[in-house]
Amino acid sequence: MDALGHFEEHIKGRLLNELAALGFEGDVALERPDHEMADLALPCFQFAKQLRKAPAAIAQELSGRLAPDERIGRVWADNGYLNLG
Repeated sequence: MDALGHFEEHIKGRLLNELAALGFEGDVALERPDHEMADLALPCFQFAKQLRKAPAAIAQELSGRLAPDERIGRVWADNGYLNLG
């Protein structure tokens, strides 16, 4: 597994915990956008129906809950996506 794969697994675990706290049950699908945008992105459209919130609101809430750590340098919401770098 490459370095980004390890980063992705770390993020996925943290995201599942935060999403469970919001009431989401299921798995998450992360994307690898152009590196100019972010290292990883989480499209929040996949949670909208179950959480009964707009994707942009979910991304914003997750950005406030997911603090940077030793592997995550930056977290920000943008148009229904949670971006991580």
